[in-house]
Amino acid sequence: MRDPVSFNDVVQLEMSFAEAEGEELLPLARALLALAEDPHAEDDHAPGALFGMAGQYFGDAGDHETAEELLLLSVDLDDGEGLDPRCFLVELYLDTDRVEEARSLDNEVRKRRSEELVTYSVLGRTWSARDPRRALGWFNRGLDLAERTDQDDTSTYSLLCVGRFHLRQEQGQDLDEYDEIALEVLGTDGDEDEPEG
Repeated sequence: MRDPVSFNDVVQLEMSFAEAEGEELLPLARALLALAEDPHAEDDHAPGALFGMAGQYFGDAGDHETAEELLLLSVDLDDGEGLDPRCFLVELYLDTDRVEEARSLDNEVRKRRSEELVTYSVLGRTWSARDPRRALGWFNRGLDLAERTDQDDTSTYSLLCVGRFHLRQEQGQDLDEYDEIALEVLGTDGDEDEPEG
């Protein structure tokens, strides 16, 4: 049996491929798959999470068939903790022009009402360039969840605000309290394009 793997071990493995692109990511995907297929009781990551990460990297490497297979397995093994692995499937379907399947799965995730803020941030970002209205819905629902549950996840909360701000700015909407938070995160007052004077 292999040694247990910590969160930091996985981060370090991913960091070692920080400059990799396309097929260069295959060794990382295979390494994560090997960990998932030979789980240790003291691993920080559940096997389902490792299958999901492996699937994501297989997709990034262009092996969409293996990516889908592993992501579906991750969904089957999902324990409800952390990011919903369906998020990566939605992205994979969009990347492979299976838009209706992406929308259908996206609707399924919405109905599940995840309690994890990161799910809302990831899906908002995934849809931003393809369907701004759907993306804005994810960002808004994420912020609503954060307010209702008082979750202490400052980084994800900031990402929700920033993602929402960019979409609202493109639509010409007036600033609100969440946009002000986004501007603070971005380090700007929103007037950089206005002439001084």
